[in-house]
Amino acid sequence: QNAHRDRITDLKLSPDRSCLVSTSADGTGKVWDANSKELISKLIGHKREITCSCVSTNQLVATGSKDQNVCLWRLQTGQL
Repeated sequence: QNAHRDRITDLKLSPDRSCLVSTSADGTGKVWDANSKELISKLIGHKREITCSCVSTNQLVATGSKDQNVCLWRLQTGQL
């Protein structure tokens, strides 16, 4: 199942417009291909709701959470 299990908290388009990042109150983030709408990677590591995200030009995603952590992920792989 590719859908989030709780409400969406943030959506960001990558600077090159190739990927869309969605974050959720379920504590996960997901990276989607903006053209095909296919799931590219899952951002799993936060323990509480993700409240914000930012996508850089060098293929990194930063997420902030109510667990008081900021995580930096590789856009294509979801690696922390």
